[in-house]
Amino acid sequence: MAPKPLAKLFDLQVSLTTDGNILVNYEGPPNPDDLERAFDEWNDEYENTHKIVSLTRYLKDYSEKQIKDIYKILG
Repeated sequence: MAPKPLAKLFDLQVSLTTDGNILVNYEGPPNPDDLERAFDEWNDEYENTHKIVSLTRYLKDYSEKQIKDIYKILG
């Protein structure tokens, strides 16, 4: 069994309800600047801060495009 994540960085779920409606649940990534500040305050020598912040920036851009495209399709 995989360990549970301690901090969710991104979650997008698109579901079809029993009455035929589409439900979009979205939890975007944390603000990359806030995340970087929190990591630096916790441990300014942590070697993965830049990777994690870069990932959250990517996820923010990616998710904004995906959500826009989904709602365009759903019209």
